[in-house]
Amino acid sequence: MTSLVTKTEMLIAAIDSGNIEALSSLLADNIVFEFPSAPSMSTKSEVLDHFKTEFEEHLFSNPPIIVHRIFFTADTTVVEFTINTGEHSLGGVEVLEWENEKVVALRAYINGIHPKTGEMIV
Repeated sequence: MTSLVTKTEMLIAAIDSGNIEALSSLLADNIVFEFPSAPSMSTKSEVLDHFKTEFEEHLFSNPPIIVHRIFFTADTTVVEFTINTGEHSLGGVEVLEWENEKVVALRAYINGIHPKTGEMIV
């Protein structure tokens, strides 16, 4: 069994590289994705469509995600990070819940300026 920290690093690498197949392999079919300023997504296809759009619109700069720390328990990882959009740096945390080595819940809490709207995210 791969450690949750390693799995979390794999997830971040998939997002950093825009690798939708690698990202898909880490998500459960019944994943729930919650983001405070957007409606929740409750299927893998919705979550993948969300990330595909972000990858296609080049919302992130290179490297897009700077990880500061990863905390973990038996079935949860918390990632403290900064996202670089080129124009803005957004700090936040992401809570990942794992079951059978797949993400079943992803909750993102981001503070800063939304890269699309320019509005403050709190």
